Amino acid sequence: MLNQKIRFIGGGNMAQSLVAGLLNDNYDKNNISISEPQSKTRQDIRARFSVSTYENNNDNLSECSVVVLCIKPQIAHKVIADLKIDKNTLIISIMAGISTSNIKNFNKNIGTVIRAMPNTPALIGSGATGLYAPDFATLKQKNFAESALRAVGITVWVKKEQQIDIITAVSGSGPAYFFLFVELLIKSAIDLGLNPEQAQLLVLQTAAGSAKMLLESNLQPNVLRQQVTSKGGTTEAAINCFAKNNFDKIINDAVLCAYKKTQSMNKNLSIELK
Repeated sequence: MLNQKIRFIGGGNMAQSLVAGLLNDNYDKNNISISEPQSKTRQDIRARFSVSTYENNNDNLSECSVVVLCIKPQIAHKVIADLKIDKNTLIISIMAGISTSNIKNFNKNIGTVIRAMPNTPALIGSGATGLYAPDFATLKQKNFAESALRAVGITVWVKKEQQIDIITAVSGSGPAYFFLFVELLIKSAIDLGLNPEQAQLLVLQTAAGSAKMLLESNLQPNVLRQQVTSKGGTTEAAINCFAKNNFDKIINDAVLCAYKKTQSMNKNLSIELK
């Protein structure tokens, strides 16, 4: 990956995970910088990564050919509008619910915007990221974005920007769905009589082992499920209970709610800009 100068706007967990991934891929630390308003966070970043940090987003920003937006969508308009950049700067946005057109409307000097939607397992190098680039993005720009995000996990390109909203609802928010299921399974185990330590150990290992089987076998999830589900057995009783309570509809409705939320965030911003 080419060692272009890259600036992260925002120094939160996701930005730090991306920096860690780049450094693990032997990216030159002298070509990485982070702007972050909190002095304690800047201090921690310098201690952890030995990269340059700035309080002001525009300090030495002109030296950077790539800018990664790692800020909350709620403050995006003001932060992006204040950036002093030109159309040759590649913008990579990991913000949920803000389209490339809205980002460009925030700042008329912005040229190419590539959207990326990683998820929190990127913090441990096991992320899943969806990527979208407009047709006019160069191969060099796309390769850079892919390499940067692949440093923290797997990447998937989509052809339509709307599909990034789907990815946000599925893999972007997805870890929370799994955490919730694990949380509730642990609670059920405790309610039935296991102590918290036993319940947590058994459920976490079950989750880890199941995920490993999904990743390492060539079998589809429904086949693996059927292999565990003996006719007339305990697993079948639980699966039937899920079905009776419309578990599939609950999942579909939840993902749809997340999808609609990310779309409404972008729509509301579009209205504000008119």
